[in-house]
Amino acid sequence: MPKDETNKKNARRVASSGGLLVMTNGKKSILVPRPVLYEDALRAATRHFGGQASHIALQTRDLDICDATFIDISPEAWDLVKADLKALRVTVTNAAAVTHPPAAVVAPATVSAALPTTASTASSALHTTETSLINDDPITLTFARFDGVINLKVKPSARLDTLFKEVHDDYQSRRSKRFRDGHPQSSGGEYCEHGFNFFHNGWKLGSHATAANSYYYGISSSSLGTVASAGLQDGDHIDVHMEQKGGKPVIYLYAPQQVEATVRLSLTYEWGFSVVYPVVPVKKARLGTGEATKVGQAVEWRVQTQQDGTLRELSTGLDVAYLYWEARTEGAGISSPPPSPSRDTTQPTPTTEVFSPATSSVSDGDSVLLAVDGITLYLDAALAAMGLHTEARTSFITYWLPALLKHKHVALRFVNQAAYERAAPLEVVPAPDVVTRVFMLFKGVDVSDGVDLDASLVDPDARSALDAWPQARARANEPPSMWKDVVGVQLEKTFDASLFRVIEWGGMEVLH
Repeated sequence: MPKDETNKKNARRVASSGGLLVMTNGKKSILVPRPVLYEDALRAATRHFGGQASHIALQTRDLDICDATFIDISPEAWDLVKADLKALRVTVTNAAAVTHPPAAVVAPATVSAALPTTASTASSALHTTETSLINDDPITLTFARFDGVINLKVKPSARLDTLFKEVHDDYQSRRSKRFRDGHPQSSGGEYCEHGFNFFHNGWKLGSHATAANSYYYGISSSSLGTVASAGLQDGDHIDVHMEQKGGKPVIYLYAPQQVEATVRLSLTYEWGFSVVYPVVPVKKARLGTGEATKVGQAVEWRVQTQQDGTLRELSTGLDVAYLYWEARTEGAGISSPPPSPSRDTTQPTPTTEVFSPATSSVSDGDSVLLAVDGITLYLDAALAAMGLHTEARTSFITYWLPALLKHKHVALRFVNQAAYERAAPLEVVPAPDVVTRVFMLFKGVDVSDGVDLDASLVDPDARSALDAWPQARARANEPPSMWKDVVGVQLEKTFDASLFRVIEWGGMEVLH
């Protein structure tokens, strides 16, 4: 066919299919004309990324049915979905790997100099299996876990669920050893009940769910595929995040007269609902605009406020004291930017905070460090200063107390309300006069032999490395009311019973 005719034909195909889309393999991204035919898409993939068309899979997560997970597109489905695609992920599969059992060789782990040396050697629970696979030579994958780095030497035919279990079991064995050695940080028990989420270049490869929480993931681990089908190559880095839980956030609505209101709560893609009450459907929601649009989740309650402060949920007919929800982290998230310098180290460092459920932290610059035996009095004073009434303060403290008591010392902070709103948008119609959202982050702080600490600040019997928290220790002597300004509470309005008010509290233990 003459070149001019070919160009005209290609131009017609681009115009008829809606212009352009992005093709990427995770390392390289390129803008291409939107292919009309599935075969055109395969040809574009081989041209820009190499490989054979028979070993290439085209994946997308742009469709609601994908549930924000990358799914292979079949040739039969191409005509139905091509107009809705914004991007295609190109992965190279290994046809032989699908028909053979997984095989992996676990090499001694290499410890990153920038990370703790406690994650040095992965326990080898996997053994080499002799196979006749072609192009199945072992490759090295680096798993960047929150406590260190381990390198696994694996075959492309190795199943991802087997590798993910290996990484989790290695962490579990270290945790068990710390517990047996009487390490205070492990005082909550030797079994890790939290699942792990695995990411490559910001894309979620899958999860390893423990028996305690496997109900949440709702996916068979055997469906995760192989190293080859995920497009992983020698030297690739995989980020590992421990699942974290937003514990018992509850929402109160108070109005001077009876009000019927719609309460819509959304979550960004970084976390997803695990429990809501009253039970209402969890729906997919598109959050953000333009290129920043992500698929998250949303729930909606229709309520009627009562004079005694309770609520009637109209779709279920239930009378409740508050609206209840919990969520577990799913996405890798975006780390909060580093704090700006502060002249007054007794106040939490001002930040332009980006609250990321999966990666937000508690540090010396933004928290208070407390001995656990004095933490309830501190919390009651802080919560009262932010406008929480007696029942809310009592519920907050009693809910979190078992988790706090696992530790001898705890660092905690409260999240800026505007930053929290971006991760969990709350919309109430009609609009309330004031919304107060209090969300606490906390973590147990390690204690070992070391330095005597000021008895007025922490447990006087502790000899520890807690002197790494000088600002947080000093800040613990400041009035707990300082958190009112950090969170951004409009205290007078929060206490004003003549106004339509929404109050929410919740929290999360930082596990990384």
